[in-house]
Amino acid sequence: MKTTTHHLIAEVSGRQSRIEQTIGIDLGDVWSHYCTLNEDGQVVDRGRFRTTPEAIDKWFTDVPHARVAMEAGTHSIWISEQLQELGHEVIVANARELRAISHSDRKSDQVDAEKLALLKCTASDISPRSPSS
Repeated sequence: MKTTTHHLIAEVSGRQSRIEQTIGIDLGDVWSHYCTLNEDGQVVDRGRFRTTPEAIDKWFTDVPHARVAMEAGTHSIWISEQLQELGHEVIVANARELRAISHSDRKSDQVDAEKLALLKCTASDISPRSPSS
């Protein structure tokens, strides 16, 4: 039997409360694109923000507890730490291992952000880990 391989780089759990939305972020050096899904997996918002600590604080401070998925990259370490400090559950995935993104014919920051959000919304084998795991 084939075993499921987890292609996560890191997963940081935030507050242990009900998650009402999932946000996929395609990180860029200047701009990062996001896609927000509701509990039913429907797109409810998309857009972009500057890839700076100030912009992360401004955009995510008032966002209700969310699951945030992003690709591993230059900015993923500091952004994931900052999002965790704001109380969000953070997943950092290796995009090279995510066939939905790396082998896509539709490559754009907006599409990649949505695929990251959908991946976390639908992947039952990638679940939040407690700090002790």
